[in-house]
Amino acid sequence: MTGTVCTHQNAKKLVHRIRCPRYIETDDHKSILDKLGGVECPDVALKASLQVQLDAIHQRHSHELQQLHQTFLAQCGEPNATVAMSKTGGWSDHDHDRYIKLFKDCDPKGIRNDPFLSRVAAQLTNHNVDAIRHH
Repeated sequence: MTGTVCTHQNAKKLVHRIRCPRYIETDDHKSILDKLGGVECPDVALKASLQVQLDAIHQRHSHELQQLHQTFLAQCGEPNATVAMSKTGGWSDHDHDRYIKLFKDCDPKGIRNDPFLSRVAAQLTNHNVDAIRHH
């Protein structure tokens, strides 16, 4: 009976630790169980069962994360994640700051306002009108 109680207590500790994000300090999902105290678990079958469950969770969430990433890139219209997540949309700081200044000066009714696009294109000659419209 003592071994069963000990195993049950270890399992309860593991479940508690899994719920506490501060215990998970690694991206390697294979070592998470050991970091959560799985090394101390004397029940090999329990540890194997928990590892299978962690692997399933990792796989499910990895797939969801990939889907979210693809959705993000599709919605922002930019295939390059670095550009999509940059503060300046992939433009240099200088060009972006100039674009913002012109945007504020022109106060266009819409980003696709032709006078605004013409003015930006004249001052930022290294960007074509389509790139300016997209920005």
